[in-house]
Formats: sequence, C-alpha cells, structure tokens
Amino acid sequence: MKIFIDTYSWAKIDVLVDASYVDINYFYQKFEICITHDVLKEIRYREIKSCQIQNLHVYPIKNKRIYEDAIIQRFDEADASLLSNGSRKGDTIIITEDKPLLELGKSYRIEIIQLIDFFRILTKLNLFTKNTLFKINRELRKLRNISKNKEKEIKDFLQQLK
Repeated sequence: MKIFIDTYSWAKIDVLVDASYVDINYFYQKFEICITHDVLKEIRYREIKSCQIQNLHVYPIKNKRIYEDAIIQRFDEADASLLSNGSRKGDTIIITEDKPLLELGKSYRIEIIQLIDFFRILTKLNLFTKNTLFKINRELRKLRNISKNKEKEIKDFLQQLK
C-alpha cells in the first residue's frame, strides 16, 4: 500500500516522534511511504527530521487533470501533486491536515484522510495500541491539529474497543 504524506502531516509526525509516541522506522518497514517532488522541496526547506528521504518513494505528477484543477482552486503545487497521485482503488492513501484538500480529494472519491484517522486505522488493525492512540489524540488536540469534535470521535472509538 502506498501512503502519500503532505508536509504539514510530516511536521506533526516529527512532534509525535520527538514525544516517543511514534516509531517512524515502523512505517518505513510496513508501508511504501511516498511523497511528490514538490512535497520533497517543502520537506527540505522545513527540515523535517522524521522524513528519511532515502527511504521514500518520490513520484511525479500522475493525473494532470486533477493537478490542474487543484491549481485552479488555488492549492499549491505540493498539495496539487499529492492529489494527482490519489487513487480510488484503495491501494493508495493520502494523508493531509488540509481540510479543503480533504474535501477536494473526497469529491474525486480518492482515499484521503487526516493523520489521526490513519492512526485510528492502525489501532483497529492492532498495529497500534489503544494507549498510543489515546496519547496521540491528546497531543494532536493540544497542538490544535484536530478539532474538539475529532478528539471526541477518537475517544468514542477507543471506548468501543474496550
């Protein structure tokens, strides 16, 4: 499975790695972690530590129509290039914290989710512990990365797992 991650999500992963909630090497072992050339430029500029470029798969723009549509809607090249690599087949997931990008991706029926939802999936698959998801949820809310509603949604999900 290909996992495309946007720059802002990488910044959140950095915080979670620093807090010892996430072992980034685990992701590189389990998934094909992907970015685009435009995201790579942003990652280098922002000096994202958890992004191990040598372990990534870097892709060009795939669907030019989706890319151009995103540009017309005033998304930057990095976001547009990520969206252009989306898939309806379920073999690719895009992770982004950009709510307008989430909406646009969903309008194309592309598999696109927030970082916390990716961690929820991993917990449901028993690849993450409930305690880890709880801590990540708390940390992302503290950073104002997720809304109170999303925080509650994750807490409710954790309650259902008991």
